[in-house]
Amino acid sequence: MEIAPPSAAAPISAPLLRLAVVDDENLIRDGLVCLFRKSPGVEIVAQAGTSAAAVEALQGGPVDVALLDVCVGQSDSWEGVGAWQQALPDIRIVVLDDLVRDAHLRRVLRLGLHGYASKRDSFVELLEIVRAAGRGEQMFSRLARERLVATPLGWQLRAAPDVPGLHLLTVRETEVLACLAQGCTSRACSELLKISPSTVDNHKAKIMKKLKLHRMVDLAKFAIREGLVPH
Repeated sequence: MEIAPPSAAAPISAPLLRLAVVDDENLIRDGLVCLFRKSPGVEIVAQAGTSAAAVEALQGGPVDVALLDVCVGQSDSWEGVGAWQQALPDIRIVVLDDLVRDAHLRRVLRLGLHGYASKRDSFVELLEIVRAAGRGEQMFSRLARERLVATPLGWQLRAAPDVPGLHLLTVRETEVLACLAQGCTSRACSELLKISPSTVDNHKAKIMKKLKLHRMVDLAKFAIREGLVPH
């Protein structure tokens, strides 16, 4: 994430925004917490490496916004979002992604979450999104808005071009693709994702059909292009 100085002080009359930060990467989480603590009008009430740990710590405690990191290839990322919505339904959720992904944007819209940003955005922009969520508003980063269009019914994903992309895949198919593209066998993927090897193979066949790719090497190249795996 691009680091920039926190924005101007929030109005003195504005209520204190109580924020929880959840990210499994210690360095990223510590950096975010440090920056938010320097931001006027924001109080860190919890920080954790997993959603379950944060929910447990905040049961019955005051929190306005939860900033939750989601990662491709980790099912529990979105399960964590579901846990927050079920256990603490009044909390507004902002999703932090490593890259802007159509599949994740679509899920944010479907779940009615309050914000979305990527680690390629500046902290100033992330702070604005968190503050907007605290006011009950829905806000997306500039990079995310390039993939969206405003309609009378709210934000929607722009019509996808004919070029195959991640928007064609389900969340589970994206996870399977990320796993396979890193050289894992179907059995290894099944153990990681807690599904059967035959289910992995079924997902692989559907992925190839949707993307119109027929070789594993082409799937790997696609995954690298889409940022699912490192170069």
